Amino acid sequence: MHRKFSAILAVIIAGITLAGGGNADEANYFKDHSLVLDGLIGVNFYTTYDSAIHHITFTVEGRTDEKASQTVNASDETRNGDSEYKFTCYVAAPEMASTITAVLYDSSGNTLQTQEYSVQQYITEFETERGKYPAYAVNAVEAMADYGHYALEYLAESKRWTKDESGKYNGMFTPINAIHNFTAEDLQAVKDSVSGYEITKDPDSIFQYINIEDAEISLNLDSETSIYFYLMTSEDLLTSLQGFNLSLQSINLSCDLSADNVYRFKSDGIPAHKLDEAQELSLTFPSTNVLVSASPLAYVNAVLNSSAKAFNTDACRNAMIAIYRYYDCAKKYQEGAEEAAFQARLGTYNLEGAKAWSGKTANTLGTSVSFNYKEEGSDTVTGIDASNQTFTLLNYASTTEGSYMAVIWDKGSCIGKVTAYDESTGKYSVTGIVKIAGNTHSNATADIFIASDGKFSTYNTNEVICTLTDATPREALATILRKGYELPQ
Repeated sequence: MHRKFSAILAVIIAGITLAGGGNADEANYFKDHSLVLDGLIGVNFYTTYDSAIHHITFTVEGRTDEKASQTVNASDETRNGDSEYKFTCYVAAPEMASTITAVLYDSSGNTLQTQEYSVQQYITEFETERGKYPAYAVNAVEAMADYGHYALEYLAESKRWTKDESGKYNGMFTPINAIHNFTAEDLQAVKDSVSGYEITKDPDSIFQYINIEDAEISLNLDSETSIYFYLMTSEDLLTSLQGFNLSLQSINLSCDLSADNVYRFKSDGIPAHKLDEAQELSLTFPSTNVLVSASPLAYVNAVLNSSAKAFNTDACRNAMIAIYRYYDCAKKYQEGAEEAAFQARLGTYNLEGAKAWSGKTANTLGTSVSFNYKEEGSDTVTGIDASNQTFTLLNYASTTEGSYMAVIWDKGSCIGKVTAYDESTGKYSVTGIVKIAGNTHSNATADIFIASDGKFSTYNTNEVICTLTDATPREALATILRKGYELPQ
């Protein structure tokens, strides 16, 4: 069966999960699959929630290193709801066509079931059903296919990999043909898009405490999306750093490679939709000094504008285009999926009979609008000046007992249950949460006046001071929820 797109929206957490694709075996345990676009590309294997399942092993075709086999235990961490497990196998971009062999075991080590799958198989199946999915999901899957294809071509060129008799690279399997053939226009568009991303260095920090001659970065694609920071020095850097705190985004670092007075530090697992975010390599002593700051897109910018021969090849340029498109489509996927989830959330509210006030102005006495409230257990009425503000108001009956009102404006808000209404004055009393200038007053009672003509006011005079937002009830609710407020359903 296929994992439906809508069913997976709620589980977008660390990375971006795309549902769909993957015919399950007809056995009892394996169900279906989805992809994860994180620092690594991942394949999620969904299985039934069964007490017989103890762990799963993944073997990726073509691997010969210590990561050739992965074991994941069945636990609360891998449980996905009440009826299934979700086990994830990560693969690098060049391994998108490599077969993943997944084997389920019981607690005695007996094999329960075996299944073979790959990212390529997922994409192939996804493409046959692409009409079922929104454009941002289709674009993200296709951009990932481009990324896997062109990353492999570039790595093969730069590492001088050779092909065997079957036409596959030794040790690495060729992904599906790229869906897009990039053009000169594509290249220029990416150059324009990344032109603002730069590698920045602080010479004062570099030379203030230790003898660092320069700092550079590179981007790693063959195992995961990572940035390498290189520090060049004429002395023993690790000895010089004693008493210093070298960190990357507040995480203490250790040197993972050093040779000929070049020291390398690694920032790995960068999610696809965050390739625009700068990573900072900092030195702390006595205060924090940023040695070098760069994002993966800064590296793309540097490569596309380099005169170095190694960077002026079709394979390199295509890989840089694919990286940017991979980032751009993943970011738009996240935004699209979050918006779809938000719209679904809006649909859970009962807005029948709800009121929102549109295109009205507030009438006030004098030159101010006062939002009156008092805290629980107090008789003191506090008036908050809300002059010259734009208000969003919503009054609706939730599926729980009672009517609720929300008032949002630039200086504060009131959200809660309507406890009283005076028809003659249009005054509502609302008990709930009042937020004024960042301060929260729980269980406070606020008085909100709405005249019979729908105008928001504290007094019945004619001076215009504040304006109500044009909105339908649904639009008013959306405005309120987007500000991070929770309303009863």
